[in-house]
Amino acid sequence: MARTFTAPIPRAELSRRKLASLMRDKTSPTILFIEAFLIAKNLAPKSARDYRRYLREYDRFPECGSLEKALDRDIAAAWVAGLKDRGPAVAHNGAMYVKSFASWCKKNHYLELPGGVSALHGLEAPKVPISRRQAFTDDQMDAIWGALELFPNKDRARAKAYVKLLCATGLRKNEARQLAL
Repeated sequence: MARTFTAPIPRAELSRRKLASLMRDKTSPTILFIEAFLIAKNLAPKSARDYRRYLREYDRFPECGSLEKALDRDIAAAWVAGLKDRGPAVAHNGAMYVKSFASWCKKNHYLELPGGVSALHGLEAPKVPISRRQAFTDDQMDAIWGALELFPNKDRARAKAYVKLLCATGLRKNEARQLAL
């Protein structure tokens, strides 16, 4: 997917943002840091939406408020545990996004633990189960080609071309359907 870049930020806006960042400290509301973090990350649009959604949800978590309270490892672990109900991938992504945010806060000297580590340094992201999907065997591919021969003549060539495309490129079904021809 092509990455889109935004127009350069005017000098006056950069000065305003720099001044605003100087006025924040670890007792400031977390939401002030989230927006600065998202600007600094320069993420692709979909990634920025995901980060924003997860981090705002984290900010609304009951124990969060100031940056100092929000980046407590026990609070973050409780929030990630609550995400597990929505699935292991959701919990993993949430943990990684919050850890990334904490690392950015450390890098910008907003909040770090003694020894110069991120406040969420020890937070474990839940493991995502390994996919059980496997490639088709030669016998299965022979069965697919045999089934394609049963298609009516008007659809057979298109179906064969579609299967050849999937085999040759490794595209998923939806990705192949979305190709602009």
